[in-house]
Amino acid sequence: RMPLMKGPFSFMLTSRGCPAGCKYCIKHVSYQYSVRLHSPERILEEMKLFASLGIHNIHMYADLFTVNRDQVIAMCDAIIEDGIKVKWTCNSRVDFVDEEMLQKMAQAGCWMISWGLESGNELILKRAAKGADPKKAQRALGWARKAGIKNWGYFIIGLPGETEETIRQTIEFSKTLPLEIALFHIAAPYPGTPFFFEVVKNKWFREGTRWEEVDMDKGTVLQYDNLSAEDLMYWQKRAFREWAFRPGPVVTYLKMLATDLHTFKRAVRVGLEHFGWALGKS
Repeated sequence: RMPLMKGPFSFMLTSRGCPAGCKYCIKHVSYQYSVRLHSPERILEEMKLFASLGIHNIHMYADLFTVNRDQVIAMCDAIIEDGIKVKWTCNSRVDFVDEEMLQKMAQAGCWMISWGLESGNELILKRAAKGADPKKAQRALGWARKAGIKNWGYFIIGLPGETEETIRQTIEFSKTLPLEIALFHIAAPYPGTPFFFEVVKNKWFREGTRWEEVDMDKGTVLQYDNLSAEDLMYWQKRAFREWAFRPGPVVTYLKMLATDLHTFKRAVRVGLEHFGWALGKS
């Protein structure tokens, strides 16, 4: 179970591989660039199996769920035609969707998309080989909101070339997007990625770094000349504070809680823990 979902949920694999070339992404090391797809028929059968077990919430687990438009459209058509009542979430990139696809996904039960947005600075995105720009984010998230899909945005602080000014740009950029939730992580140089080798070459690892610390959810191992590890952690918390402590996000969060009283207490606890973290000392 998880907050904001009624009843149990599970994961379902729909594809592996991603053709994008983001330099910081560990998925290319683990699963490579070539794309392997499950058929729409198989996906529907697995969803029906979950439903028979009482599971009506599914996260479509994929390196990039919308990597193949034909697969997504065919899957959604199959779900709609079958009439199965299952709600699901997925991830995506702003340059791998279109308005028709998002409308179809919403009709088929998609209620939330996790977007990899990373930065509001175009030069940071280009250096990281993200292959997207802030304008595409505005358009894609607008399409999703219009379709009735909630937007969760994920940002990365501390990619090569980052400065306090580019971090401020990302914070301001996050405020302009139609997001229900924004999460800010510090870049992690996972072994085997181009980002990792760049960090090694430039000696950007914090002194005393241990391998198990290379994790976006465990602080930071980075130490740039212009941004220390402490600076990065400060800006991570500040970014969340500036985004979250505004009337819009607070009201949105309360509305989300009100739609699911069964998980209200759990969601409040998670929210308070995150706000407590953001308000804590860096």
